This record gives sequence, structure tokens and C-alpha cells, in this order.
Amino acid sequence: MAGTSLKINLLAFSLEILSVLIGISIVFGINNFLEENKRAAQEIATLRQLKAALQSDKTTIENNIKAHQKGLGAYNALNYYMEVVDYSFNDSMSVFFNELLTEQMLSCNSGAFEAAKSAGLDQITNEQLRSQIANYYVHDFTELEKFEESYYPLQFHQRFSSYFGRNFTNYKYAFDGENMVKFTISPKEFYRFRRDDELRYILEEVYFGRKFILKKYAAMSKKVENLETSIDNEINTLQE
Repeated sequence: MAGTSLKINLLAFSLEILSVLIGISIVFGINNFLEENKRAAQEIATLRQLKAALQSDKTTIENNIKAHQKGLGAYNALNYYMEVVDYSFNDSMSVFFNELLTEQMLSCNSGAFEAAKSAGLDQITNEQLRSQIANYYVHDFTELEKFEESYYPLQFHQRFSSYFGRNFTNYKYAFDGENMVKFTISPKEFYRFRRDDELRYILEEVYFGRKFILKKYAAMSKKVENLETSIDNEINTLQE
């Protein structure tokens, strides 16, 4: 009888220990589940902030592309006017000179990336996506900024201000904040201007400079699109 009682007590004790262990495991499991949900929610919030910043960059890139395309349109228009017989200069042509020479500012909306860096980029658990994001901000956009703002062939006013200062009225180079101020510039001697080889050289330099940077912008637009898709896919995965 005593042996049977001991066995019953041991069984009861074991069941009690087992129930405690199961309870602890359930509590840990719940805590881990809640922590994982919290972590995933934070990651999703970070990714959404990065996507919003990307959309801002996308708008900036699209606006700069349009401005460079206008510069190419001005190149075509001025080439045409230089060839038309008996065409007299009028002030509307100043629009083409402004669009020909306008230089673009480029600034990355990097606030969300800097915040993510401060919190630790490893909060983005997808290693490939993390690398893609870092490359975009640290390398890709930085390189495009340097081309737009420092690449010598695109610094039209720096290169050609002497020519326009000598041969055009009301030529100035000024900014209002980040926007270039436009002036009603006109050639002092229109007919000489039409035969001016130096101006033809400038037109060709502007043309090739803008064609070059437009290729860079096209490549960057594709990278932005790919990064947006990667972020959307990761958010969908985390929400499943």
C-alpha cells in the first residue's frame, strides 16, 4: 500500500511539475509572439517611412528629368532659329535661353534612412533588402547628386558665363533659394549671334551634357522603382 501511495504521489508531483513547465512555455511563447509582432510592426513602420521618402525622391527626379528635357527642347529651338532666314529676335526667345542654361539642384530625402540607421539597420531583417536600401542612399543617389551639382560639363553658367556676359543683355546668374532666377536675356547683335561658332559649340556642349545626365536619371528611376517594389513585397510578407 505504501509503495502504491508513493507512486501516486510521485505521479501527481510529476504532473504538477509538467503543468508548471507547460505554463511557463506557453507564457514564453506568448511573450515571443507579442515581441515578434511588435518587432514586425516597427519594421513595417520603418519600411513605410522609407517608401514615403522614396516617393519624394521620385518626384524630385521626375521634375529634374522634365527640366533637362526642356533644355534639349531649347537646344532644338535655338538651332532652328539660327537657321531660319530673315527671322528677327523677340523676347520670347529668352525662354529658350533660360531653359537652355538652367542648372538643376538635387537633394535626397534621407531623413527616414538616417533615422533607420540611428535605430540600427538590422531592424530590417531581409538582408538583401537592407543592402539594397543602403546602396541607394550611400552610393546611388550620392553619385547622381555629384553628377548633377559638380560634374563640370553640366555647370553651364560656370563654363559659359563669360560668353553670355559679353554678348547678351541682362545676363545674370542668381538663385532664389534653390530656384534659379530667370532673366530676359537677349543677344546684343542677333545676326552675328546666328553666325557665331562659339554659340554653336555651347549649344552642342549643353546638348551632350543633358543627354548624359538624362541617362543617369533613367537608371536612377529604375532603381527607385525596383526598391519600391522590394519594400512593398517585404511589407506584404511581414503582414502575412
